[in-house]
Amino acid sequence: MASPLDELINTHQEALDAKDPSSRFCVLITIDEHDFPASRVLTVRSVEHQGISLYVDKYSPKIQHLQSNPNFELLFFWPSLMKQYKVRGDFELYSDDEQTAGWINKPYAGRLVDLYHSLGRVQSSPVDSLATVQAEIKQLADQYPQQQLTEMPDQLVTLLLKPTHIGAWINVQEDRIHDRREYSLVGDIWCEQVLVP
Repeated sequence: MASPLDELINTHQEALDAKDPSSRFCVLITIDEHDFPASRVLTVRSVEHQGISLYVDKYSPKIQHLQSNPNFELLFFWPSLMKQYKVRGDFELYSDDEQTAGWINKPYAGRLVDLYHSLGRVQSSPVDSLATVQAEIKQLADQYPQQQLTEMPDQLVTLLLKPTHIGAWINVQEDRIHDRREYSLVGDIWCEQVLVP
């Protein structure tokens, strides 16, 4: 029997192949400094056996949240397949050559924003107005034309989420008795629990 992680990997690939509009995104929920849940949509870089990779700014609020409280939930929903997966587990941050090499292929506008963060405008920090941000980024664009913006800022890292708990929800339209299961990793073995829909 395939593990729930194999199922997640295969279903993610199925969503990519189906060009599901949500296939490259997930929702990461963390706990903020006031003990409130904080959610945001992020781009998924890969879903593999070693974990789920996201590229992040290590000074962003989501990383501060995880470092203060390591509890998180990651939510995938692929409407073309009508399948949802919730993931909990462990995490690690690291830098690698793959992210560095891939950063140069990121759209120029995104690289400018990364540079903007690295020069003092920390992600999610207060600012007077959107116009201020736009004007400051335009100044950066004048200073760093596309062909010169080739060095990835140091604060960009890979967030690797390593599942130890996976919740699966598969829609069944015919009788509305949806297939719901929860899987918990105990040692090296995934334990399955079927849930009432």
